[in-house]
Amino acid sequence: MRGMSPGSGGPSGAHLEFGKVLPMLAETATAPFDDETWTFEVKWDGYRVIAFLEPGGPGPATRLQSRGLRDLTPRYPGLRRLNAHLQGRRAVLDGELVALRGGLPDFQALQRGEGPVVYVAFDLLELDGEVLMREPLWRRKELLGRRLGSGPDLVHSGGVTGAGREFYRAAVSRGLEGVVAKRLDSLYYPGRRRREWLKVRNVHRAFVLVCGYTRAVDARPLGSLVLGALDPAGRLVYAGHAGTGFDEREMRRLVALLGPEGPCPLAGGEPRALGGRTVWVRPEHVVEVEYLEWTRDGYLRHPVYRGLRPDKDPGDCRVPRPAGEVSGR
Repeated sequence: MRGMSPGSGGPSGAHLEFGKVLPMLAETATAPFDDETWTFEVKWDGYRVIAFLEPGGPGPATRLQSRGLRDLTPRYPGLRRLNAHLQGRRAVLDGELVALRGGLPDFQALQRGEGPVVYVAFDLLELDGEVLMREPLWRRKELLGRRLGSGPDLVHSGGVTGAGREFYRAAVSRGLEGVVAKRLDSLYYPGRRRREWLKVRNVHRAFVLVCGYTRAVDARPLGSLVLGALDPAGRLVYAGHAGTGFDEREMRRLVALLGPEGPCPLAGGEPRALGGRTVWVRPEHVVEVEYLEWTRDGYLRHPVYRGLRPDKDPGDCRVPRPAGEVSGR
């Protein structure tokens, strides 16, 4: 179904098939904006999931399909009654599985299987045998609000129309991942990334030391940069690896600059996750990376290389202290 036109999952009276519906994807915008023809909602930090709801029968009445078309239903028994919120015979929803901690989404908690986990519904793809992908977003949203209730296991993704900048500022102030902007008249294009949907991420930047690089599996000069930072005790520790943000020309420049191979400079030795594929170098070059968050394990989540920073010192490359930790204790 990748690349198919909106609505080609079947005419009215046909069903979208479980395990075959790819979600529509958003392009990236560099900044928030205001526009009365767009709606703005939270970018939820979870797993994208297509939910199939039916009244019941010999099989499961709620089935959860991942973005990669895998069956996630057995992994989330607490969501098996999502269908109870449906006022109708059958529905196919687009949404996100989110783990909540303190009322906010926590991606690490979701990865570790910690709860509670809720389904956040933000689109309606089929209702009572009618495939709605050819309908504008505003109508799909209206039907979703009228025909699907809510509860501790299911919430609707709220948002605003027009005021994208203010909504983005509010999302950032709460520590959320960002905002998704959608044209109110947009159709649904399964499996395709379209400009009718735009994501504006709340990203951060950090200074880290290059400790080495992984060998590429193809002809590129390197696979990713291995990053390090100083922990609160002053030890150089593994902070993750960045495999995007540079072209082949920049890769060649970095390999020449980093110098000869040497021993692993990290406290504790080479991380098992790197699998022995690393060329270690002296940790003397500072780079700037863009990232989503520092995890509780002390790693950068989704770091992207943004360039060398010769104006910075190794002492500027530090892992943040855990929230609530008091300096000197």
